[in-house]
Amino acid sequence: MDPKTSERESEAEAADGGGAGYDAGADEGSSEPKRGEPPAPTAEQRQIQALQAELAAALDKQRQIAGAYDAARREFEAVRARLEREHARTLEGHKANAVTGLLSVFDGLDQALHACGDGGMAFIQGVAMLRHQFASALSDLGLQRFEVVGERFDPERHEALSVVAVSEPAQDGLVLQELRAGAVVGVRVVRPAQVVVGRHSPVAAPSAQG
Repeated sequence: MDPKTSERESEAEAADGGGAGYDAGADEGSSEPKRGEPPAPTAEQRQIQALQAELAAALDKQRQIAGAYDAARREFEAVRARLEREHARTLEGHKANAVTGLLSVFDGLDQALHACGDGGMAFIQGVAMLRHQFASALSDLGLQRFEVVGERFDPERHEALSVVAVSEPAQDGLVLQELRAGAVVGVRVVRPAQVVVGRHSPVAAPSAQG
């Protein structure tokens, strides 16, 4: 073989081998994504993702703070409402204690007016005026007297002094007569009404029905 020809073949093989080595190195160090894989995020995209994560965390923290505030506000409103109810009950109790002892005076004025009859008009007018003033003062303290005739007997509101037989079943357990008015302060009964209560009896005489 011609030495020059052999030299040229050796150079050609070396050239082919060097090109193949370069191509392999280029493939290994290439940043191009493989087929089917998403491209790597850029620095700008990574910064946007970090900001989005920070925003989500801040919004979650804000929701937690808002929830805690709402819970504290509801608890405060409940405590305030309870304190207001307790204060109202305490005030009502003080008023009830204040007026209970005055009810007998009020009853005495009513009895004085009834006892006068038609005589002594000036005296009757004076007592009536005094009674009106006294009633106004008690009303300012929250006292209200109530009528109970026709109500079904309630031991919270009524004090039965006697029971009479009635022939009508519908009158069984009803207040037939009020002997002394009852009184309340707000919803608190400070004095039950003294009453006569009906009790059904088929043989009751008509006169026993009051």
